Amino acid sequence: MTTPNSITKILTTPKNFASIFNWKKASAKVLSLEIQKGRIGLAVASHPSFQESVHVLEPIPLSGRALADIVPQKLEEIVKQENICGFVVSWPIQQDTGKLGYSCGLVLNTLEQILEQTSDSPIMTSKRPVCLWDGAHAELPSIDIWGRCADYARTSSNPIHLASTEQYHVPSQGNAASEVMKDFFQANW
Repeated sequence: MTTPNSITKILTTPKNFASIFNWKKASAKVLSLEIQKGRIGLAVASHPSFQESVHVLEPIPLSGRALADIVPQKLEEIVKQENICGFVVSWPIQQDTGKLGYSCGLVLNTLEQILEQTSDSPIMTSKRPVCLWDGAHAELPSIDIWGRCADYARTSSNPIHLASTEQYHVPSQGNAASEVMKDFFQANW
């Protein structure tokens, strides 16, 4: 089982990730992951200065709570074939509140499982880091000096609240991993 620190060792900020990618732009690519319930969407891209299009890969199916052996194998194969220097992972913050929800937990859980299954030859390391990217640019709630957030006192104007459709990340049609990658490039270059 991974320790709480193991996932923090592979995470980096968008600014640091962009800097790493700038240094390796001539020889490496970035892999974008969009982790959803039931599948992982994939896209590969070269440095934006080359003005090449983002290449969408076949999604990896997920089943159940445990990660199948094929997921780390497929990711390792892509990392070697494409010379991947890092991962941009879709970070699905809830759109209405700007808070972390089930989908963010699913992303972290999947990343932890990948780390556990590849512990002998890791594909995600501090030298091949992971950057969590909120492509929707959700505005985070403000917190006062006592740590209180006014959003918790807000009432809904909806007569019926359906958390599954209003808060959770709705699976996208097609492969949103390429859109996440394009948005990351646009914001950082």
